[in-house]
Amino acid sequence: MLDPATGLPVGFTDMALADHLALWSAAPARLFTQSRHAALLVSLHGTRLYELRDLDAMEPGGADAVREFLAAQRALQERLARGDKPGGTLWYAARKVAAVGPRKVHYDIDTAGGQSGSGVYRFLNNERHVFGVHAYGGATTNSGTRINGEVFNNLLSWNV
Repeated sequence: MLDPATGLPVGFTDMALADHLALWSAAPARLFTQSRHAALLVSLHGTRLYELRDLDAMEPGGADAVREFLAAQRALQERLARGDKPGGTLWYAARKVAAVGPRKVHYDIDTAGGQSGSGVYRFLNNERHVFGVHAYGGATTNSGTRINGEVFNNLLSWNV
């Protein structure tokens, strides 16, 4: 957002409240695709900045908007701290495979409970090729069952 008079970016303290709230509200979701922890830190920082504002000195509509922002951010922080994803949303992350064994594949991608059974795939010629099934969370990497010949034949036998 540029100041029309100077052509320079508008400082956060000079920005309209609605614009400022919109930026701080959107920032954690934008970071979440990179890191749940970074999203949490940004949400905590934005919350703290707004907690320092004197809501009694603000116009009622502005104070109400800040209160709504704070409540939404606190709920988001609880979900992020637990590792939950916002309801009704699909998330995607991409990183290199950390290690491959005969029966397991390890990857450094943030996952959460309930994602077991998701396909672990790579793009080849603009098509997804599933090579694993997410199953395990770990301290440094997550992992899944590698789809080798035996696993592939087992999956085919389940075809109804």
